[in-house]
Parts: sequence; structure tokens; C-alpha cells
Amino acid sequence: TVGNQNAIYTFNNVNRTGDQMLSTRLLNLSKNLNDTVRLAKFFTKPNGVFTSFDNGATSAPPALAARSKYNTYLTGVSGEAPIRILTYAQVQFILAESALILGTTGVANTYYQAGITASMQKVGPRVHRNAKPALAIFCAARSAFATWSPGVFPIRHFHRLR
Repeated sequence: TVGNQNAIYTFNNVNRTGDQMLSTRLLNLSKNLNDTVRLAKFFTKPNGVFTSFDNGATSAPPALAARSKYNTYLTGVSGEAPIRILTYAQVQFILAESALILGTTGVANTYYQAGITASMQKVGPRVHRNAKPALAIFCAARSAFATWSPGVFPIRHFHRLR
């Protein structure tokens, strides 16, 4: 609604500026999948480089100005972006897992494919054009899961989430 600020923006840029940044694990996974273009949509690249922090590490994190934090796609420039609590893609992945593990109504593979498609349409696929179809689907799905689970936790609260 008018006048409300994006909660991620408020938390990350107003109230607790030193708590969140890009996870080293997510950064490494994205690099291994050659998927840093989409990562740049979700996280900033101070000085042209992603700067991450290993969740749960006891060393000092990088300086605030050098940290990769949520980008404007998630927060807006000044907090005007909509909150994406659960995207359609995430819902489809949850429904697929539920159908597979819990036996709920629906076909797991149908939900799974819908989740992959929705994620790729929303953010864009990053699969090598010469990849075999099965491998392409696997890489896209793994990339979709990684991208929609941003892997950023408040530094001091990470151990409670583990």
C-alpha cells in the first residue's frame, strides 16, 4: 500500500544495516553453476565484485561498503519494491515436494516442472545452450532452488537457524 516501505529494505538498510549480506555458500554454488548473472539481479556487486561472508563464521565480516546485499529487484531503490513472500515458483516447488513425500493431491512432476518454468520466466534461465535436455532441466532446477533461497541470514542469528 501507499506509504509502506519494503520490509527487507527497512531491515537491511534502515534498522540493522550490519546484519545481512550474501552467503559464501550461495555465491560458490552460483559460480559453480555459472549462474552469476541472475545472482546479480538479487545481490549488489560493490566495486564490481560479489563480496560474501561464510554463515556462522567468527571472523570479522567485510566492511559495510564492500558487502553484497539485497539488490533493488528485491527491495527497490528506497523500499518501494513489493514483498515477494512466496513466489508462484516457490509454491510449485513446495507442492511438488508435498505430493512426493506426503502423498498430497497432485502430480509431483507437474508441480516441479511448473516451478522450474515459473522461476526461469521470472528471472531468466542460465543453462548452457549445448547441454543435454535432462542435464539442462537439472541445472535449471538446481539454479532455481538456489536463486529463490537467497541464503542470506542475519550474521549473529545464523546458529539459531541451522
